[in-house]
Amino acid sequence: MDRHQVLEEFADCMKDQEAIESTFDKLVKEKRADLYKSETDLKKRTDKHKKRIKSCLAMLNALESTSSSSDNGAADENLQLAEKKAQLKHSSKKLEMIGKQTLNTGGFFVEQFLGKEYSVVLVGDDSRKFNFKKEYETFKYKCTVLNIPITLLLAFFFHSRVLDTFYHLYLTYFYLTLAIRENILAVNGSNIKAWWIRHHYLSIVLVITLLTWPETVLYQAFRPYFLLYALYASIVQVLQYKYQKDRLYVRTAIGKSSMMDVANSDSSQVVVETSLALFFLLPFIFLGQLFQLYNAYLLLDMGYFNTTNWRDVEWQVFANAALFLILAVGNFVTTVEVLVKKAKRNKKKKQQ
Repeated sequence: MDRHQVLEEFADCMKDQEAIESTFDKLVKEKRADLYKSETDLKKRTDKHKKRIKSCLAMLNALESTSSSSDNGAADENLQLAEKKAQLKHSSKKLEMIGKQTLNTGGFFVEQFLGKEYSVVLVGDDSRKFNFKKEYETFKYKCTVLNIPITLLLAFFFHSRVLDTFYHLYLTYFYLTLAIRENILAVNGSNIKAWWIRHHYLSIVLVITLLTWPETVLYQAFRPYFLLYALYASIVQVLQYKYQKDRLYVRTAIGKSSMMDVANSDSSQVVVETSLALFFLLPFIFLGQLFQLYNAYLLLDMGYFNTTNWRDVEWQVFANAALFLILAVGNFVTTVEVLVKKAKRNKKKKQQ
């Protein structure tokens, strides 16, 4: 190529560069700014309208109570009021769905890591949201499976405080990552219950407490119980994940679940529709909660009842006892809540 052709090619290259930059400025920057402004305005309108719906419901309830005291025509009027209330409740649910599709943050927890300006955590279009959910499930499943051989080795073969420290750091990373991703999933329309996100907050605190616990007699006494609990919990979570993933696939196919719903392996959001869940999984779930309760009792027994002066005992003993107790009670209440809701739905279906 001669000099003239090279210079011509260079000029064309720079021309295309300018065109690309110009297109980016117009199509991307401007549209992104317009989208942000539109979504911000829509969010304000949505929040204001939610309050209006709440006010309308209160007025309809008041009107219903006064009309029920009258003698004639009360039944027809109450029926109309009930229909209007149902419309308002349906509108409220639609607003919630709209809210999940507009600008939102991951809440206080995510803000502490990303800052307020950068904690707007909408993942993007539906395909990117779905891929983010799949990555979350894959990460959680792989880490849970990996936890099984680790706890086996630590419980039966390696009694080392150094290895325990690395294991506790691994668990801290695991629960911290789950908590951040679950907050992001929740504002993108996922079905994750608020308790399970809080459950991971508490788990982070529990593991950090174990990490700071010095290698005392009480630490060595509790160590095998914690490792056996971690081993048992991991096995149950793998079983739950396998079952829930299959059930979720079926429910999504028939339109009963959203594509953003997760196979939540440590939740009791088990779809109790078959005998497999009721007679196989649930006993293991309740046994795991009993294990948590036993750990709380064991720590309290070691630190308070079987010691001459409980004030000399490490604070980690009582902190972990309280955390295991909160986890056990919270998990049990959430499990029972899910089962009661399912029983009520089944009862309504039979009545219809």
